[in-house]
Amino acid sequence: MTEPIVATEEPAPPKRLDVVDTTNSTASLVWLKPEHDGGSRIRGYIVEFRAKGTDRWVVYGESKLQKMLIEGLIENTEYDFRVKAKNDAGISEPQGTFSSVVIKEPLIEPTADLSSITNQLITCKISNTFTIDIPISARSRTTLWKNEKRAAPG
Repeated sequence: MTEPIVATEEPAPPKRLDVVDTTNSTASLVWLKPEHDGGSRIRGYIVEFRAKGTDRWVVYGESKLQKMLIEGLIENTEYDFRVKAKNDAGISEPQGTFSSVVIKEPLIEPTADLSSITNQLITCKISNTFTIDIPISARSRTTLWKNEKRAAPG
């Protein structure tokens, strides 16, 4: 009878932890699996964060995937993030982000989808009105205008 293989080493740290998106209260993290699993498959990842300038790391949670959305962060606060890999033998050293991240809504220029109207002929008699619906998407404080007047704050 063969003996089962038992993991004797904890895994190497995950590789390249990146913050791929933020909002005014969240950070979306992704990372790559460790180069070495320690002889046992990776069972999950432990994600931690701390406000910049503090020494206390807070365990946010565990994930079996190589990504996590961290919620409940404070807007305009700078945070450090790190992740550890876990196998049957233990927990790896942490892999941190390259630099601290300020939690805020990113400013992304608004875009308008004109694809539904570009090939249409619009005919309107004098003094009649018509409406054109144009989908607009943005992640910033957008102000909409109607007939040269502010329509709605963003």
